[in-house]
Order: sequence, then C-alpha cells, then structure tokens
Amino acid sequence: MILSDEVWSDFTFQGITHTPLGKLASPNSITIFGPTKSFNIAALGISLAIIPDKKTRDAVRQQYSKGGFFGGNVFSEVALQACYSPTGEAWLNELKTYINKNVDCVVQCCQKSNGRLIAIRPESGYLVWIDCRNWKSSDPRSLSEIFKSDARVWLSDGTEFGEGGSGFVRINVGCQLETVQLAMDRILQLVLKN
Repeated sequence: MILSDEVWSDFTFQGITHTPLGKLASPNSITIFGPTKSFNIAALGISLAIIPDKKTRDAVRQQYSKGGFFGGNVFSEVALQACYSPTGEAWLNELKTYINKNVDCVVQCCQKSNGRLIAIRPESGYLVWIDCRNWKSSDPRSLSEIFKSDARVWLSDGTEFGEGGSGFVRINVGCQLETVQLAMDRILQLVLKN
C-alpha cells in the first residue's frame, strides 16, 4: 500500500503535467489531496482521499468514524465546491501566473550571485529551494540564522527537512512580488559581500 500526498497537484505550473500515483499504483494506493495549499484554506480542514480498493476504503472510514471524523462542515464543503468550479480554476490560474513571476524573481536574483546561489525552480507550489553550497561562509551559524540576522530575511533551513537539506534554504514566495524582490535584494547583498 502506498500513501501519496498530492496536496500541491493542482498548483503545477504551465508546461508541467502531474501524474497522480493512483494511475500508476492503483488499487494499492491512497491519494490525498485538497484545496488547502492552492486556495489557502487550510483552516477549513477539508481534504479528499481517493481509495480505489473497497476493503481499504471501508477500513479507513471505520477508523475515521472511531476518531470522530465525519467529513467537513457545511462551510468547508461549499468552499471545496467553489475551489473546483470554473471560477475557482480561473482564479487559481491567475494566482499561478503571479507566483511564477515571484519564482522568476528568485531565479534571476540567484543568477546575479556569481554562482554562489542556485535557485531550484519548482514544478508546483510557492516554495523555492536555494542551493547555497557554493557560498563559502565561514560563519558557524545555520544558513537560516545568517539570513535572518544579517539580511533580515526569514527562510527555512534545509536541515529542517533532513541531512540532505544541508547547504540549502527554502523561501516562501506566496506574497507580493515587491516583498520577494526586497528579500532577494537583501540576500544577494549579503552573499556578494562575503
């Protein structure tokens, strides 16, 4: 059995095709997705699960019932329908176009770092990884501490996600372009100074 978290699947950028795991592993899979990330409605507590195998689906329902989970409330169900309506789709497409400009900003600023920073363009979502391994800082603090203290930009340190994240930071670009530009200008100024 494979559990696949595909919460970012509806936020793929133009030219990227998402292939649900269920198409490849069905019926031995459970796919979980929902509008919480793309439509910024995590507080509504609504998501979906696709469970092709009836026996597994019934077992999951039974566990949900034991835990007191009976489905979303009326408000969250209406919000879910609105998100996946033609109007919601149009809104999401506009958002992805805007966020892609923010991603472009990060990529372009990193290209000005003389190879010290390399942005990894996401296929989906509003989180961009930046490879800082070519930046030779002798500072013993974590990368996120350095950027927070010296550039006044709060980033997620790659090590928060495991050892493989060493030398990386993650920036959230789900905001106004001006905010991303300001953050990247501060980061670039710090990196080029050292």
